[in-house]
Amino acid sequence: MPYPHSTAPVLLLDAGSQLNTRHCLERIAASHPIVLVDSSAPTWTTSHTARFLSADLRAPDLAAAKVKEFASERPVAGVMTYMDQHVELAARLAQDLGLPGMAPESALRCRDRAETWRLLAEHRVPTTRSYPADTEQDAVDYANLLRFPVVVKPRGLDASAGLWRAYSDAEVRAAYRAATSSSVLGLSAFAVTGCLVEEFVEGEEVSAETIVLGPERTSIVAITRKLLGPAPTVLEVGHVVRAHDPLVRDPAVMSVVRRAVETLGISCGLLHIRLRRPIGARASST
Repeated sequence: MPYPHSTAPVLLLDAGSQLNTRHCLERIAASHPIVLVDSSAPTWTTSHTARFLSADLRAPDLAAAKVKEFASERPVAGVMTYMDQHVELAARLAQDLGLPGMAPESALRCRDRAETWRLLAEHRVPTTRSYPADTEQDAVDYANLLRFPVVVKPRGLDASAGLWRAYSDAEVRAAYRAATSSSVLGLSAFAVTGCLVEEFVEGEEVSAETIVLGPERTSIVAITRKLLGPAPTVLEVGHVVRAHDPLVRDPAVMSVVRRAVETLGISCGLLHIRLRRPIGARASST
């Protein structure tokens, strides 16, 4: 049965896990009818979703065909996901359906850390120096070029999975093995393979929670200050968000965020932009 336009549903790609994403699903369902698009509908999602659309998200072309068929029969308000592995597919579907969203090519740039860093460096956006490494020896060579300590991270994961700080050749080799074997919430099955070796900058790590509503319409809505665990991991153990954090309006932070958004070609979306503020220096994107 078609939905009235006033209650057109949002298509949500992937339910995620009950432990990590149930609160997100509940918040979205409070404002919009949700059609869950996934290979199965876990029982914990049924009270929050209006309908389930079976599709194998590991086969993007087939999933896209099913979603388009569904959308041809009833209005759809939007396409979204809170799972990194489906950001590109969500962008593609939004574009195909004429709905607001990030351009697919911008989503691809954001999903590949090596491409992100290449573009930021090319456009002189302040950032740490970073090199893609395909072998342990490459990682060691780049670490010595950058000088220790360095950070070794997966090229395509998220949530700080597989991030390690290294102070020697042996630690770089161990960090490379950890980075290339790490996974989080099944993301490794979709991620670009390989890892990055990056210079370590001493300073405070924060995230600029950013909304982009169109060209030159970029705003920072909150700052998340990170509490990091002990070395060698670079894993957050806590987050602090203050209602009136002065960094929300800090000119240096805003400049880096806007330049990064423009460089990556993002004209619509919600972004989590990680920054490290070097001691006594301006902000740089990480």
